[in-house]
Amino acid sequence: MPIKNEDLHGFVPDQADVALLLIDVINDLEFDGSETLLQSAVPMARKIAALKRRAKEARVPVIYVNDNFGRWQSDLSKVLAHCLEDDVRGKPLAELLRPDDDDYFVLKPKHSGFYCTTLDILLSYLRVKALILTGIAANICVLFTANDAYMRDFDLFVPADCVASNDERENSHALQQMANSLRAGLTLPQAIEHVGRESSAPLGQEFGLFVKEVKLGVPVEEGLANMATRVGSEDLELVVTSTNIARTLGGNMAEMFETTAATIRERFRLEGKIKSLTSQGKLQGVIVAALPLGVGFAFNWVRPDLVQPMFDGWYGYVLVGIILVLEAIGFVLIRKIVTIDV
Repeated sequence: MPIKNEDLHGFVPDQADVALLLIDVINDLEFDGSETLLQSAVPMARKIAALKRRAKEARVPVIYVNDNFGRWQSDLSKVLAHCLEDDVRGKPLAELLRPDDDDYFVLKPKHSGFYCTTLDILLSYLRVKALILTGIAANICVLFTANDAYMRDFDLFVPADCVASNDERENSHALQQMANSLRAGLTLPQAIEHVGRESSAPLGQEFGLFVKEVKLGVPVEEGLANMATRVGSEDLELVVTSTNIARTLGGNMAEMFETTAATIRERFRLEGKIKSLTSQGKLQGVIVAALPLGVGFAFNWVRPDLVQPMFDGWYGYVLVGIILVLEAIGFVLIRKIVTIDV
């Protein structure tokens, strides 16, 4: 806690137990994959805007923690002008979350808001004890900032609807988070609760429901089994089975989570590779199955006098039936050959 210059010569006039951090929300989003991120970022920005209004009413200081742009000459006004005036993907976010004159701004060089920034000293002068973390991306900058804040003994709150990410492999990422939490000395329910707070729906909701069941007296093993039943995911069933075995027989659960996460990531990689290798076979199966029918319709259209005699007797209909049956059998066999379950 500062003793001299308690308001940092007038630059930090506020004091509060809680501060609201908006991480990388003033962002042009001009990078690969931002189209997917934008779909969840706009609803997130609306929630953050509402949260910021409530924070202002409660006299909670608002701190924008933003990436550096340009040759280390960025300032908030330039970044904001770029996002508002230029035709960039992040314009809707900047319009919803335009900083006020009394908001604070911290420039960060890397993922964490604490790494080589003035955030530490700002929070010290504000005398903050708890942080509300919001922004993008939940699995990168928000997560790194949360880890550093945790190591500094801040109480953390991460509203699930106030963060966004374009990570489609959130399950494996959540497992890695649990491994990190367990290394920090948390119990399994505490680690899952920590991940649930930082994860978006539906994963965060399921973890939150598990924590509530455990707090109501449901055994951990039963709570995990209930969660696996609700979700219906093979990956989650693998996690639950591994967790229950580790709890029963003993062992390093952090390493178990890391190993399981690596297994799931490798399975995703193999599935993608198999899909690309078998796509040609699947297309060939469709073409082979459709070719006889296409040729038959073409002949019937060009020279109906050659096709019509086949339907003058019963043998023609039998022949067409046999062809259709063989076509269906061939199509099913090709699909089974190129469908590989990992």
